[in-house]
Amino acid sequence: MPISGVLFNPMGRTGPNDFWRGIIVLVGFIIVSNVLQLFAPVPIPQMLALLFYLLPYPYLCVFGKRLHDSGRSAWWFVPIFFAFLATLTAAVVTLPGWTEVARAMSDPNVVSDQRAINELVQETFGGARAAIHSFAALFGFNLISGVIVARLPSDPELNQHGLPTVNGGSPFS
Repeated sequence: MPISGVLFNPMGRTGPNDFWRGIIVLVGFIIVSNVLQLFAPVPIPQMLALLFYLLPYPYLCVFGKRLHDSGRSAWWFVPIFFAFLATLTAAVVTLPGWTEVARAMSDPNVVSDQRAINELVQETFGGARAAIHSFAALFGFNLISGVIVARLPSDPELNQHGLPTVNGGSPFS
């Protein structure tokens, strides 16, 4: 199956091999975007930040098709997605400096000084340490959830989502 079908088409089934191809592409996007956010000029990181809002859809397609192949509904992606959000939240709140940012955001005197807030946020979340920290959390999440979902047994019969996958790939591969 072409990688575009794995990433952007939620219909059908996919075996473990195509599932891992999709996960690798998504993790690769996260790696490239983290590197660009550290070293690229200002407009590129802002555009990449917008693309992060679109990431749930390819994740839904990749995980949903693999869940379909195991005879499950793609609705099982919802708890996986909330675990993904919890991992991101945990990565942010465990960053050194997070408590200072939270304290500053709750202080009405500091909130009125937008430049001070921007400097504090940039200092806390804008460096290499923050990028490595968030990438490690996302990589760990992708690895653990990927292993769990990839190991689900494929439904060997025709199901409501299509033909069975052969050899862990696309049908008839």
